[in-house]
Amino acid sequence: MGWEDLGGELYSAPAATSWGDGRLDVFVAHGGEVIQQRYCQATGPLACRGSSWSPWYAIPGKPPPGFTGDPIANAPAFDQIDIAVLGRDGAIWYVSWQSGWGGWQSLGGRFASQPALASANGRTEIFALDAQGKVWRTTGANRTFEPFHPIDARLDDAPAAAGSRNRVELFARTKGNETLTHLSCDGDHCVSR
Repeated sequence: MGWEDLGGELYSAPAATSWGDGRLDVFVAHGGEVIQQRYCQATGPLACRGSSWSPWYAIPGKPPPGFTGDPIANAPAFDQIDIAVLGRDGAIWYVSWQSGWGGWQSLGGRFASQPALASANGRTEIFALDAQGKVWRTTGANRTFEPFHPIDARLDDAPAAAGSRNRVELFARTKGNETLTHLSCDGDHCVSR
C-alpha cells in the first residue's frame, strides 16, 4: 500500500510516538502556534489506515511566549506522552498527557535548538543546545523536571534522541552536513561512539 493523506494544515514537520502496541500519535504545529494531534488505536497489519485515525484536534493551550520549530514527542510509559518545543523566549516548553493533558510549563534555559526527547530508566530525558553548541540536559517524570545543566559535550546541530533501558543515544549532523555524529549518554556521562 502507498502513502496515505492524513490531511491537516501543517506549519511544521510531524512528530510521532507510540505508548503501546497498536497505538500511534502524530503531532504537528498548526496556525497560531497551536499543536494538533491525530491518533490511531488499532492492531493487525496496516491497521492504522483510513477511518482508524481520529480527526485532528488541538492540544489545549500553548506556550505563553509562542514557539519556534517543530514539536518533539516521546512516550515514556503506557498512556503517557511528553511534548517539548523551543519557545520564542529561548526556553524549552513542555506539556504532557497522563490520562489527560496537563498545562504548558517552562523548563527554562536559553537555547538555540529545538529539543531532543527520549526515555531511559522510566524517565524522560530532554537535551538542547545553547548558541555555542554546548549540550544541556534535564530529566524528569510525572511532569516534574530537574533544572537544565550542561554536560561535557558539544554538537554542531540539533540532535535526535533514542532511548533504551538505561542509555540515551544522540545523533546530529556535523558542520557542513557531511557526516553524522553519535553520542551515547548514561546519565550525564556522554561518549562518542
